[in-house]
Amino acid sequence: MWMTRIAFVSIVSTARVGHFYSGKPDQFSSGISKAPGNISVKFHNAAGDIEWTPAALHVGSKLRMDKTIFGDDFSYLASVVPAGITAKQTIPSPNMVHYRGGPASIDPTVYPDIEEFWADLAAAYADEVQRLAALGCTYLQFDDTSLAYLNDPAQRADIAARGEDADHLH
Repeated sequence: MWMTRIAFVSIVSTARVGHFYSGKPDQFSSGISKAPGNISVKFHNAAGDIEWTPAALHVGSKLRMDKTIFGDDFSYLASVVPAGITAKQTIPSPNMVHYRGGPASIDPTVYPDIEEFWADLAAAYADEVQRLAALGCTYLQFDDTSLAYLNDPAQRADIAARGEDADHLH
């Protein structure tokens, strides 16, 4: 019975993936928009190589929350989860905003100090978490798929080439 409950919640949650992953990062917080072009990410497994091109991001104004971006997703999930089951919501980690483009994706006239960017990004995420909690979300997972990239020498070289420290970025 417990496996059925876990599978049900997982399927429903996966079917209602949030706006950030569906190519609408500009809806996550004010200040983030899609940038021209895409980044190419390559994965390798036993079946061969896979190339994925997520949207590039641009931070062009101060970050803040304008609405609860994952509110509709969580409300839907909570409405279909049977009584006694805790609904789990996942959202991309704050680092996902930075990792895809690095410092070049952040307008230096908006954030001349990278620490101010991180502070505003953390505040926007704290706001989203509080809003989700107000909707009844008690199980929230931050997904940071960029952590896996740090095992890839080519990704680490790309981070170094853009002037960042791959050993301490995360």
